[in-house]
Amino acid sequence: MTKNRGFRVTIFKKILGSCLALSTLIIGGWYAYTAIKLAREAKGPYLVKHFKRYVNYQHGLGEAVVSVASALASDPDLADDIARA
Repeated sequence: MTKNRGFRVTIFKKILGSCLALSTLIIGGWYAYTAIKLAREAKGPYLVKHFKRYVNYQHGLGEAVVSVASALASDPDLADDIARA
């Protein structure tokens, strides 16, 4: 009298399968949420404003350097004093 037990799944395989399914759902949900959030907030080229501000800052800094250099170049006594110091 042997019983046919059929296909048996061990408890380890059940736990492993549950953990893999749960982690797949979590990662898939996170990816979908991020994709939907980015699609709704389509900002486009949002760094253009900041880049223009940076370029204007660099331009102003260049003008400051030129004004100092021209002041030094126009006064030979000042240039000699700075060179000695």
